[in-house]
Amino acid sequence: MRKTDPNAPAFARATDNPNLIGLTKREYFAARALQGLLAAGVEESLAMRRAVRVANEFVAELNKASETQVKEAVKASAVKFEETSEVSDEMPWMN
Repeated sequence: MRKTDPNAPAFARATDNPNLIGLTKREYFAARALQGLLAAGVEESLAMRRAVRVANEFVAELNKASETQVKEAVKASAVKFEETSEVSDEMPWMN
């Protein structure tokens, strides 16, 4: 399984110019975490430090996942989807 490179572009672009890669994955993860922390009312300077820590931890967790864990998660998701995709009497608009 490929590891998540925190310095890889978050949104791949076909260019040979390294100045045009945009945000790295780590920067993107940090920005999203920062958005949530600020929305939750966390003080700005504390939110920035926490967002960077969350991004680093997120990359580390992604890199811990083994191929087996990924396959098990996909299988569990499929089973869960099948269990919840049946139309019930409580949702007549789905018929």
